[in-house]
Amino acid sequence: DSPASIEAPSAISHQLSIYPNPTSGVVHVESPAGRAMNDLIWHDALGNNVTSLIRQTGPRDFDVSRLPAGHYTVTIEGAKSSKTSATLVKLP
Repeated sequence: DSPASIEAPSAISHQLSIYPNPTSGVVHVESPAGRAMNDLIWHDALGNNVTSLIRQTGPRDFDVSRLPAGHYTVTIEGAKSSKTSATLVKLP
């Protein structure tokens, strides 16, 4: 449980960073440099759409404390329908 493993960006995708991961509070979502997060879509482990947000270029913080504990897939849709996903583990 070293601080480096909690604070360092971790991403399933090589392009989308979500940290700290796992978490029970606020997460930082960062898209690849210069890439807009046109649509940010969160799905639970069953594939249900939890929330969708419209965002612009740059990192964003999201409070996930109200979500139930579990695994979530966070997907961004960029220009020309390109998609990038990463997994987030929400702790109780």
